[in-house]
Amino acid sequence: MPDLVDRLVAVSKEEIVRLSEATGLGVDLAAAIGAGRTEIVDNTRVFKKHGVYPDSVGFRPSPIFSALGAAYLSGLSEGGRAEALRELIRRLPREDAAALAQLPATLKSISEKGYAARAHGHWGRAVDYGELPAAIAVPILAGAEVIGAINLVWNAGDQTVDVVANNHLSRLQATADTIGQRYAGRG
Repeated sequence: MPDLVDRLVAVSKEEIVRLSEATGLGVDLAAAIGAGRTEIVDNTRVFKKHGVYPDSVGFRPSPIFSALGAAYLSGLSEGGRAEALRELIRRLPREDAAALAQLPATLKSISEKGYAARAHGHWGRAVDYGELPAAIAVPILAGAEVIGAINLVWNAGDQTVDVVANNHLSRLQATADTIGQRYAGRG
């Protein structure tokens, strides 16, 4: 696992900084850690600039309610997703487990829109840092393997998800593609 994370961070660092500068938004990079979960391994968050607190590295976002987690699940093959869900069901917090019935609709929406969005009102931490963040995310694929996910994150009061998606989704997707190609050794 540490080799995957180190390699992912190494091939991603310039790309996530470039994406953050181009969009004016924070970027989180999450690595697959097994059993259907991801962990944030790098970010570009600066509170004064992006309106979201930067201390997200090491956080394991919800696979159901977070943009990163849902994007990662959406990138898995049906078999891979079924295996991940078997693991997740045993380990998910009660709130996440109760929302599993909504997952097929969420995955359909991700497929149609091209991105996952953070569930409205979802707060992933016990500590309240002020404003709720909003985020959109896409999976990162190295060939057919989903190695993680990348998001744009901002203060939810600043812009709507639709505005950010309309303005920046193609950049987010292109960055995920570049990272995946570099990770696979093709970029």
